Amino acid sequence: MGGIVAFGAEKAGLEQRLAPHFADEKLWLGVLAIGVMFVNQLMTGLVIGARAKYGVGHPIAYPTERDVKSPEDRVMFICAQRSHGNYLEWLLPNLITAIAAWFLTDAHATTIAASLVWLAARAAYGVAYSSGDAAKRTGPFVVSFLAQCLVYGTVVLLSLIHISEPTRHAQISYA
Repeated sequence: MGGIVAFGAEKAGLEQRLAPHFADEKLWLGVLAIGVMFVNQLMTGLVIGARAKYGVGHPIAYPTERDVKSPEDRVMFICAQRSHGNYLEWLLPNLITAIAAWFLTDAHATTIAASLVWLAARAAYGVAYSSGDAAKRTGPFVVSFLAQCLVYGTVVLLSLIHISEPTRHAQISYA
């Protein structure tokens, strides 16, 4: 899937279209880093708020029905807890892949844009998940999945090109 998304982005000239908007790469990397910190604090805040709202004390991560006032409170707290856990489960692989894409390709604008979209979509996903309504998280999940596929696919395509044509490695450019 990632290869298909990256191939489509390459054929559509996505990097050339995005590059002028992300010309100051240090600025945008800073924005991305601040975004990661913001989303992490948002997710942590969702769990802290759920602890207070549903009366779940520390260090309980997954309360039993005896730990809360009602079964609904248990489910709502677990939704908030899982929104944070799910974000953390995907953060490290996405950061490592974005770093790999940064160093292995010239697709810096695409990597930054896709990473920012992924981050915003994961924030929306976390808020939606914490609401307890599973249907609300579908849209943000699809957006985050496609953004992650773009970065993953960029790395995969470059790796395949490098394996098949090692002499072209120094010449490969996404632009």
